[in-house]
Amino acid sequence: MKVLLIQPFTITPAPVLPYLPQEPLGLEYLSAYLKSYSRGTEVRILDCIGEYWRHHERRSDGQFRVGAHNSQISRVLREFNPDIVGVPLQFYNQEGAVKEVVESAKRVNPDVTTVVGGCAANADPVNLMKRIEAIDVVVMGEGEETLKELADGLPLDQVKGILYRHPRYGQMRNEPRPYIDIDTIPFPDRRAAPFDVYSLSFMTGRLRDRLRVFELWYQYNRDWPTFKDVLMTSRAKSPPKVAAFLTARGCPYNCYFCSSQNVWQRKHRQRSVHKVLIEMAYLYTEFGVRTFHSMDDNFNVNEKWVREFCQAIIETGWQIELRFQSGVFPKMSRETLVLLKAAGLKDIIFGIESGNQRVLDEVIKKPINLKHVEQIINWCHEIGITCGGFFVIGTPGEKLSEMQDTIDFCLNSGIDRVRLYMCQPMIGSKVYDDCVKNGWLDKFDPAKSLVVGPDSFIKTPDFTPEQVMSLCAAGREALRKKKKLYQKKS
Repeated sequence: MKVLLIQPFTITPAPVLPYLPQEPLGLEYLSAYLKSYSRGTEVRILDCIGEYWRHHERRSDGQFRVGAHNSQISRVLREFNPDIVGVPLQFYNQEGAVKEVVESAKRVNPDVTTVVGGCAANADPVNLMKRIEAIDVVVMGEGEETLKELADGLPLDQVKGILYRHPRYGQMRNEPRPYIDIDTIPFPDRRAAPFDVYSLSFMTGRLRDRLRVFELWYQYNRDWPTFKDVLMTSRAKSPPKVAAFLTARGCPYNCYFCSSQNVWQRKHRQRSVHKVLIEMAYLYTEFGVRTFHSMDDNFNVNEKWVREFCQAIIETGWQIELRFQSGVFPKMSRETLVLLKAAGLKDIIFGIESGNQRVLDEVIKKPINLKHVEQIINWCHEIGITCGGFFVIGTPGEKLSEMQDTIDFCLNSGIDRVRLYMCQPMIGSKVYDDCVKNGWLDKFDPAKSLVVGPDSFIKTPDFTPEQVMSLCAAGREALRKKKKLYQKKS
């Protein structure tokens, strides 16, 4: 059985450019699991952005397509001739890209089984399959064991955790699948190489493996505005050695605007410190990685685990840097921050969301105390950690004056850098459900709704999209003048 996992190209508005590709860690976990537990299965990964990052195409709607063209995707499909094509759909603004990918797969081979999973796919799978007829299976929840059973040729009616097309009865949903022990998942398969690299048949396996990692470092961790300078100067003697990793899956909280619970059901599962350290040690010693990005939804759910993790790193004597891609929950002790600093944390960004306590308590429903946030900011400064925050305005239930409170908090608190966003009605979130129920969506286009997007689509009795966009623009400009804005200019 051949399985091709495709990270699709992206469709994005101009203000988001240049688009920074990321290592397809989820697909690398799936590939590793299949190679370890599914006999006779050959797996490859096609990263349409990472492998074709130079391709930018302006579309008729004013947005940009970044990544592989359909002809390039089709070429890979013909060359590899997979039995199963798996595609992630994490956000609904990428539904158009997923649609083109699975339709390309069906054109090349009508008998191929197309499988889609991810947060957005789990939000409304029934209507997703109605809109995209080329999808055969939607994975409900975690994907490793489900994809293994599909690769093993198990009949669809016996595969747990899927919605699929029955030739006679239409859409059929099987019983849910229990979550697996994530310590049983092998380390990410970072050697499921790009096709353009592995087509060089004269290269030895060892050299190809190292080239794959070399490519990963450049493709997923470069600084786009200065990439040309890095390549053209003698200072660039080696690629930036950065790797992504996961310490846990899921988040126990139920934030109003979040849709990740569609996959994880608010279940938080932690990997063992030992398992995480072995993976980091491999990257550290074999490939010289010195900067590690945690991709966790919520890194510090278990503060005791965080301390054990930091202590383990300190005992290794490694000189590394820790980063947290999705931000950190602003609830921890000074002692934990001290340990994080000793383990390699130089800067941190917290998911604070609002500078108004009522909005946090009653609207977003995130258990954050702003007085404790201010204390954490002070601790960071004392310890020598640069401190930032994610903030969002324009959430249903919020008033314009409370949005201003958030901006004022960003301006007047000791926080060093800020990312200020507008609430997006992500399909599958409680925000979206309430917006549909109450008629609060205004000119809503899921294809243009993304976390970093330049538009607001929510209109409530308390505010209009124009008011939110105006307030956000003014807030960003004020933050820019104070050199606190850590965000692209929109």
